[in-house]
Formats: sequence, structure tokens, C-alpha cells
Amino acid sequence: MSVAPRKLLEIKNLSFSYKGILEARAVISDLDLEINQGDYIAIQGPSGSGKSTLFHLIGCLLRPTSGVVRFNGQDVTRLNDDELGFFRNQNIGFVFQQFHLLPKATVLDNILLPALYPVETSVIDNAVKARATQLAKRLGIDHLLAREPNQLSGGQQQRVAITRALMQDPDLILADEPTGNLDSKSAMQAMDLFDDLNRQGKTIVIITHDPQTASRCHKVIHFKDGKVDRIDDHRKPSSESTPTKLKGLVSYKAPDSFVSTLKRVRASAPMALANLLRHKMKTFLTMMGVIIGIAAVLSMISLGNFAKGRILETYERLGVNKFELRGHAAWNLAATDKIPGTPFTGFEWNRDLKGLKDLFPEILYLSPQKEFWAEKYSYNGRTVTASDGVSLNFRGVGPEFFAIANTELHSGKLLSPFHVESLARVCVIGSDVGSVFGKSSLELLDQIVTFNINDRTLVPCKVIGVLKPRKGANGTSKFVFLPYSTALSFGNIWDSKLSDIMLSVRPGFDVEEVGLKVKNYFKKRYGKSGNFYVDSDSVLLAQMKRFLNIFNSLLAAIAFLSLLVGGIGIHNMMLVSISDRLKEIGLRKALGATNKSIRALVLSESVMMCSFAGLIGVIFGVIACQAGVYAATKLVKTLTFEWVFDPFAIGLASVSIVAVGILSGLAPALKAEALEVIEALRSD
Repeated sequence: MSVAPRKLLEIKNLSFSYKGILEARAVISDLDLEINQGDYIAIQGPSGSGKSTLFHLIGCLLRPTSGVVRFNGQDVTRLNDDELGFFRNQNIGFVFQQFHLLPKATVLDNILLPALYPVETSVIDNAVKARATQLAKRLGIDHLLAREPNQLSGGQQQRVAITRALMQDPDLILADEPTGNLDSKSAMQAMDLFDDLNRQGKTIVIITHDPQTASRCHKVIHFKDGKVDRIDDHRKPSSESTPTKLKGLVSYKAPDSFVSTLKRVRASAPMALANLLRHKMKTFLTMMGVIIGIAAVLSMISLGNFAKGRILETYERLGVNKFELRGHAAWNLAATDKIPGTPFTGFEWNRDLKGLKDLFPEILYLSPQKEFWAEKYSYNGRTVTASDGVSLNFRGVGPEFFAIANTELHSGKLLSPFHVESLARVCVIGSDVGSVFGKSSLELLDQIVTFNINDRTLVPCKVIGVLKPRKGANGTSKFVFLPYSTALSFGNIWDSKLSDIMLSVRPGFDVEEVGLKVKNYFKKRYGKSGNFYVDSDSVLLAQMKRFLNIFNSLLAAIAFLSLLVGGIGIHNMMLVSISDRLKEIGLRKALGATNKSIRALVLSESVMMCSFAGLIGVIFGVIACQAGVYAATKLVKTLTFEWVFDPFAIGLASVSIVAVGILSGLAPALKAEALEVIEALRSD
């Protein structure tokens, strides 16, 4: 008893129209057709009859305008794009007229193409490669696996296409003009292969205009004006095939979370790498822009920060890390103003200054200072007055003043706490003080110099030290420094008050911030009884920092501009690549790639290209940075070479690599994902 054939494909009331500018053009109208499992069918018809459109509809490459296509009893017209891609991958094997082999991929890579999808779950292991090799051996091309398509004859390329169609063991094989581009011998061999596959139970549908090819099939459907004109059944009893077990429809939904997107991009990495390696020179030239950009970002930011650090260190050595605190008694108090128990009349060492460093660890050095003037200076019988056109600066200071002012001793010794406590009449002089008396300052060392203080007090003072010359705004060449306690003892009740303190701040602390904290401390302590002011060189330092930050920003902007140019280069290259690879993208979609898979592939290529370029750029950037520092040491003798590795610059370069990779590939990825399968396959 014979068994009724099982329906593999059932088409009901199928219609399809191409949308024109003014109206739709019907290609297929109200078509009914059945294809049974194990059928070997040829669809014949003149050009424009709609047979190729029917091929695309049966292969789920086009959606019908209306009607139903059932595969193994289930309606495939209701599937979304991702589900259709998975359905094609699992159930349909395509053999295209143009073969559509990836041009620079090996035969093995072309055969394995359907096995790459769905990319989320695909694993190309040894078992999968063994199956591809076994299929290639079955079709007689196992010795060609390492070759590329341009090294094959037309017949061999057709065998590769058929082998690829069998890779997923589909229920249905669709062939579009499989002998159209072959010579008669190769065409005969191709049909022999189809005959053999049908005998093994495969359902085969061939679109052809060749009567000889159609005659090899068991059934010929003559198509005309979008409808079946007639059906010729050539089936012979001996031609019955052995049906195979149908896969049927398997539900599938591509995950759409951020994590799944990352997994998809990672899974696409091997394919992306293979695509980039197929165009090595083009890829490298495109990467050059990003290499230069990343190298510029890293080296310019690193060198800018290095230069900024060295310049600020130089300024700190000049004393910009210090500030001056001045305090005066408030004489305009109202009767209602509340004042503390001890109103402020001036700073006192034990009460106000001795424990200040403990309260503010940011303070490195502290020195009271008291400026005064002298009308006459006498040494060894020679007296000079200010009216003679010469002048000296007199200042009472503490032992730490010289560290604050960053002055160095040439000869002798500096002031000590003992000199302060004992109100010693000793002094340290600048390098040009001796010139006032026609001597060198070193000749005055250990000598007595007399000063007429405030035009009424003669003060003999022993010179115990001479400072090294120091020019510029902060120079001390004509200064005479005495213990501040000694200077306070020269004046009247008002002049004996200490109102001025010099302080320096430890490296790493903000001068203005520390100065404000100290000022607020005294304001809180003495209330309205004292007025306190902070003067510092921090304004100069802030301006210098601002200038250096602007300079660094300009350097970074120039570097990022070059990186932008590189990113645009990759973006344009990817767009051009999409245009050049329309057939490849269409083929991947036809063989099972979802829109998300295509997007992940293009993004993976862009990110991978930028990552390789970025790594090379980082290496060149580090080398350029060290070379820049080395060159600077040759130009600036006081600068010593040191290895510069700026974590901020490296981190910023790394973030830039990822950002450029994603942004430059996003638009091309969206363009590729939006491509229609048929339009892409038909592109020139």
C-alpha cells in the first residue's frame, strides 16, 4: 500500500506586488501551489514571468503582499525578521546563479558560512569542520578547501555553493539557474549532483529557463504572468526518493539586552578579524588615522602635563607656594560689637604662632617679619645716607624665613632661634650690601655695621652671614635681615607690634585655600577686634595654571582633532566597505544572519580596527613622549630626563579608542542592518 506524499510547502492565495512611484505592479497574483517532501521540481518561464520572485518568496527572502506560505504545516509569513533568518538557516539551502562566494575567503570558510549563524549560539569546532570536510569530499572538492574562489573553475565554484547549501542539512534546496553560468560539461555534473541529492531524500526546487535542465527534474511547473500555466509530471516509478525526517519550525528569538549585544559583538569577532585580514593593506591604511590620533592624544597630553608639572615646580622654587598674613587692630569698633576676652593688638609668638603648624599641617615654614628703615649706614668710619642715592632694605625675620624665600647661604651662618630669643644684634646680608660701602659683602662678614634706625636709634649689628646672589623680583641682594625680635625692640609702642607673618605651604596643597583657612582661624579667634588679610603669589600661580591648562587643552584639542579625522576615516571606510560588500551582507542574511548579527559584525570590525590601531598608537605615543622629554633635556640644561607615563593620558586614550570604534562603526552598522536581502544580492 502506497503512502500519500507529505506536504513540505503549501502556498495559498499568494500575491506579490512591487511598489512603484505611482502605483504597485503585480508580479504574482492569487497563486496556489504545493510542494511535497522529496519532490524534484523545475520552475520554468520566460523573463518577467515572476519565477525569480516566486523563488524569493519560497525562500522567505521576500514577504508576500498577501497570502500564506506554510512550511510543514506552519505559517512562515507570520515570522519576524529574526525568526525568518533562523528559519532560512535551518530549513533552506540556497544555490544562487552567481554562486555568491566570499571572494577572498577559502573554500572551507565559504562552506562553513551557514554554520556561523545564529551567531549567539554558533560554535565552529572540530566536529563542524569535519562535517564540512566530509560534505566537500562527498562532492569531490575536498582537495580544494584551502583555495580561494578565484582559483576555481565555474563548475568547482558551483560545487562549493551546493556544499554550502547542504551544511545545515536543510529540508529544502532552492537553486536559481544553477547551470546558467556553466559550460555544458559542468552543467551536466551539477545536475548529476542534484539528481543524487534528490535520491537521498532532499526536496529540490530549481528555477531555470533551460529545457534540458528542466527535463532532469521529476516535475516542471511552467510559470507565466505570475501564475502557473501548466505542470508537466516526468516522474518515473524508479525515480522515487527516500524521504528524510523533517526538522520543522523551531521557535527562535534573538535576545536584545545590552549584555546579549556585547556577547554578539564578541561572537562576531572571529568573522570581523577574518574580514579585516582579507583586505590587509586597505585596513592598515585606514588604521593610520587612528594610530596617529591616539599617539597624538597620548603624547601631547602626557608632555603637556609633564611640562605643566615642571613649570609649576620652578614657580614653587621661586616662592609661589607662600603667602603673607597681615593682622591689624580694628579701631572702628562700635560700642555694641562683641569682642573676645583678649582683643587683637598684634601677633604674639607664644600665643598665636607657636602652635599654628600643629593646627594646620599644610604649613611647611612660618616666619614673623617686620620691615623698618634706616636713614644712615656706617661701616669702618664711612657713613652713607639714603639721600646719597643708595638704599638698603631692612627686615626682621625668623629662622625659617630663608627657607620660605628660597634663599641660599654663601658664607657664614643664618639666623637661629637663639638669636631671636636673645634679641641678638646680628644680621645676614644680601650679596650687594657691601657695594654701598665700596666693599664686597664677603668683606663685611664678621664685621660690625651700624644703622640709624627710624632716624633716632643707632644699632650696631654684627654680620654673621652673606647670601648667594639672587636676581629678579624676589631678589635679596640689598636686604639686611635681623631677628624679628630685635627689630621689634627698636620702635615705640606702636612699632613694636607684630602684624606680618610669612608662611609657606607643603607641596600638593592649594596656597589660596590654606591662606583662607588660617585667616578664618584668626577671625574666629579675635572676632571684630582684628582685621586680617592674606596676600600671596597664588594669583600669579593661578594665572600660570590657567595658562598651562589652556595650553594643554589646545594641545589636547589638536590631538583629538587628528583622532577625529582618523575616526571619520574609519567611518567612511566602513561606509564604503558596506557599499562594496552588499552581496556579502545579502548572502549572510539569506543564510541566516539576523539584523542584530549584521550590526554586531560591522561594529565588531570597527571596534577591532580601532583597538588594533589604538594599541599601536599607544605604543607610538609613549615612544614619542619619551623622545619629547629627552629632546627637552637637551634644550633645557636644568631639566633631567625621566620616564613619563601619565595614567590619565593612557586612560583617556583607551576610552577614546572604544568611543571612536563604536561611533565610527555605528552608522555603517545601522546601514548594513537595514539592507534588504534581495536588493543586496542583486547589487552590482
